[in-house]
Amino acid sequence: MDEVQIEAVDMVKRLRHHTCLACWCGDNESDMIDFDRGIDYTANPINRGILLKTLGEHDSQKRYYHPSSPSSFPSDDPDPRQSCAGDRRNWGPWHPDNNYEHIRKDISRVISEGGMYAWPSRQTMDSFMPRELQWPADTKTARLHGGDLDFFDRGFLEMTLCAGRFFEDAQDLDRLIEVSQFAQGWGYKMLIERCRQRKPECGGLNLWKLNDAWPCIDAGLLDYNLVPRMSLQMVRDAYAPVAVSMSQDLNAEGHDAFVWLVNDLLLPMKGKLTLEVVTLAEGQALPSVVLAQELQVQIPANRSVCALTISTEAFDLETTVLCAHFEADGAAHHSETFYTFAPVTAWRYWQYLQSATKSSIASAALS
Repeated sequence: MDEVQIEAVDMVKRLRHHTCLACWCGDNESDMIDFDRGIDYTANPINRGILLKTLGEHDSQKRYYHPSSPSSFPSDDPDPRQSCAGDRRNWGPWHPDNNYEHIRKDISRVISEGGMYAWPSRQTMDSFMPRELQWPADTKTARLHGGDLDFFDRGFLEMTLCAGRFFEDAQDLDRLIEVSQFAQGWGYKMLIERCRQRKPECGGLNLWKLNDAWPCIDAGLLDYNLVPRMSLQMVRDAYAPVAVSMSQDLNAEGHDAFVWLVNDLLLPMKGKLTLEVVTLAEGQALPSVVLAQELQVQIPANRSVCALTISTEAFDLETTVLCAHFEADGAAHHSETFYTFAPVTAWRYWQYLQSATKSSIASAALS
């Protein structure tokens, strides 16, 4: 305990002046582990004693201190994983079952950790792994770089490869990189949008994580060489201060789709909302049907509102894509997105958009 006390003081003094520091957390998952083992986690001498005392003496700004993550403290329910107090985890981006049911049923107050692994770029792979060891994707070397050890198989690689069941079964590494990065980005988008739609009932989300800490197959928006994964742009779009998104609420009756507008700004926002229905067929998009054309909408300051409800009874859920666009008055902010009722449809529509963009660029060059 004396050594812990010395280290705690050193760490607080080293970090306390950082302007980006929002709060302190005493532990990762220790409350959860103690609870599962039948141990009274409130008697933990480190995160309920030494760290609390150290912060009281050495953090002059008196930032918020969270004893452990996840944790329901303080709450009448001792289970650290409960949803109505404290924070939880949601790794739903890894589980697209029933179009991300694990995400769409989440009612957490704060999600302190969530994400999905994806392969890094080919150039980063080449920098730390010989090509003959890169494929097939489940080699021992790949497993080591995916977080598994000879004595402890955590199964992360299998969870990442499962993207093939929902998007595409990649037949080579370059395709696997593309599929896994799209799956990661699309899952992040679903999780971010779910949390923002629930504003202010959901008070926050921390993604795991910004960048990979070593050459690996991991959850960073940037890989070890700081090459952006595809998810970076998807996350940036989903976190726009004024954003449009869509959902189906599995906690409610029926299967209507909802169009949401989120405003993180401290002033109200007015603008125009457009919604189209696109049908995919044989790698192309058929002419769209406009459900709403420049619908006038208002979003209160610092709020989320459901702007439109759409019946899905007439839709073929395997081929339908909903496309939404919001333009604020004065064009100060705009946001566009699309939503599908099956992950594979999102992947196919994204591919269609990429091919359409390349075709338009090629046509412009030729003309």
